[in-house]
Amino acid sequence: MTRQTSAWSCGDLTPEDLPAGKYLVSYRTWEKRSYWNQLKIRLDFVIVDPVAFAGLVVSLYATCTLNPNKRHSRASKYYQLWVQANGGPPQRGQRMTPSVFEGYWNVEVAWGRTKTGEPTIPKIETLLERVAGGRGVT
Repeated sequence: MTRQTSAWSCGDLTPEDLPAGKYLVSYRTWEKRSYWNQLKIRLDFVIVDPVAFAGLVVSLYATCTLNPNKRHSRASKYYQLWVQANGGPPQRGQRMTPSVFEGYWNVEVAWGRTKTGEPTIPKIETLLERVAGGRGVT
């Protein structure tokens, strides 16, 4: 994860650049692929508040299936997050698309760690609550 100022990359983020804690973020985009030898979806969010960290991108990684014709396991992290964002389980025939995460969220950001305890990347640990936007939220 790198800091972005306009179109220029300023180097890798450090815990001093983005301390662990609670932030207000806005959903940006997603990508499905293999991470760390597991099938995952990466949901990207942009920090909105506090303003000192606005514009930094943090991601939430969740296990999921990559096959669009196969259902997500109810034990998968993506399924659980999707149900939280949707306000309930999918209705018969409803697709579990990442668009359900649109809007603004309060989240808990933490730093991943190596086996030796060195910080790696900032990641969203928990979606706390939707603040605004998204489906069925007024």
